[in-house]
Amino acid sequence: MRNQQEEIACSFNQTIFYEVGYVKEIIRVRVLELFDLFENYSYYAIRFEFLDKKNEQVFYTNVPGEEVESFCIALDKIYNFLDTKSKYYSEVVFKSAEGFETGCYWEKDAKKWIPYARFGNVPESIHAFNKRDFKTFISKINAAKEKIL
Repeated sequence: MRNQQEEIACSFNQTIFYEVGYVKEIIRVRVLELFDLFENYSYYAIRFEFLDKKNEQVFYTNVPGEEVESFCIALDKIYNFLDTKSKYYSEVVFKSAEGFETGCYWEKDAKKWIPYARFGNVPESIHAFNKRDFKTFISKINAAKEKIL
């Protein structure tokens, strides 16, 4: 018989990846299903894989399934900021519990909002989007959401 400490320390999972698609061949979006074989229960997340071609690195991060609704609401609000103006430097940021970050910042010299995503904790994991590619990014996330819900 397992004691409580052993239950916390051990796991028996099956990981399944469902393909959603790519944004500009550098950002892969997938749904991650982690099936707990002890508890017979699935946990879901949206999985991002970002290829930094310049440094030949791949960064991985997730948005857990329980955050997806808030994430999608935040993405819509971020996208709406792209049509506004600001007098001052400003940032709009969504941060996932697992470290993924997306948002936009006001580029004073260009006089426009720059949407971005951060796929890790280093500067090389940040990708700035143009408005069209950010819209594609959002559509991939909405497609992933449909696979989770």
